[in-house]
Amino acid sequence: MFQVIIKTKLTISLTIALIFLFIVFVFCNYTLADDNKKPQKHISINSVNLKTLREDEMEAVKNLKKTVEVLKSKYPGLMLKDKAWLGTLNASQHSVIQDQFLSTENYVVIASGDNKAKDIDLKVLDSKGKRLEFNVNKAKDAYVYIPKSNIYYPGEILKIIVYMHSTKQKPGVFALGVGFF
Repeated sequence: MFQVIIKTKLTISLTIALIFLFIVFVFCNYTLADDNKKPQKHISINSVNLKTLREDEMEAVKNLKKTVEVLKSKYPGLMLKDKAWLGTLNASQHSVIQDQFLSTENYVVIASGDNKAKDIDLKVLDSKGKRLEFNVNKAKDAYVYIPKSNIYYPGEILKIIVYMHSTKQKPGVFALGVGFF
């Protein structure tokens, strides 16, 4: 009788823990634009059909792929994760994206804009909100290198903040990808 009660309590505790982990996983992988609360568009960067994208989204994806090719000479073996993000931001807006990072890989977070993007900046925060890396150059492409020594535990969720300054106060489109090597 005593063993049945212990097994039942253990089963209930395990079920609650699994539900909690599932909710945390779903919440941490959901991406929101801070200012307008709209989800960003997730795309499969390696198999995206550019014809299904708007012209400005297509341009941002092409620029992202070009930037990755340039970075491969600096980071040999660099490969993009298949998941990437597309977003539209008004002048001086920002977007917060969360993604999971493993402590066994080095990473490069890369963002590129369309022709309306004048300047894209990136900031990466750890799970406690401490700034790990940032890039504030004056270019329509930005990247930050995150060594595996900056990832404190396997599967850590990092926040990536994309800042965009666009021309003529018109909304611009960014594409963001995470590479590893």
